[in-house]
Amino acid sequence: MACVELPKDAEGREIPLDTEAMYDANGKKVHITSFTYRCDVHGLWSQWKVFSQDITGEKDGMLPADSLYLTTPDSWERLEEDLDRAVENGDAGDESFFQSMACAYMNHGGEMCGDCKFWNKYVRNCTHQMLEDVVSRIRKLSGDD
Repeated sequence: MACVELPKDAEGREIPLDTEAMYDANGKKVHITSFTYRCDVHGLWSQWKVFSQDITGEKDGMLPADSLYLTTPDSWERLEEDLDRAVENGDAGDESFFQSMACAYMNHGGEMCGDCKFWNKYVRNCTHQMLEDVVSRIRKLSGDD
């Protein structure tokens, strides 16, 4: 018996089948009501599609799942917001909701470090990982990556 992989978003991340909302390339929220998987009998092609009443101009309100995003697509504005939050809250000490500048950048306030993509049990200061992430985002947004 063949296994069917979960659908993937535009960035290649697996989409849980209980997902209720995704985002288009412009960051517009798309409410998902169902998923459909189609393939040919020979296994030469297959495609996951999502159905949404928000989708107009497409056949039957369906779009390929891999044309949408689980989170809003990155943008220069989003990067600027993340960096502004890090600068404004990163060194506020006990007055800040965030533990560090990297926590503020990730908007992880009051959450466990183990849930953060920067977490590394051997490194206590996440600033280096944060800066690597900023450089990576700049390269992607400028088309260099």
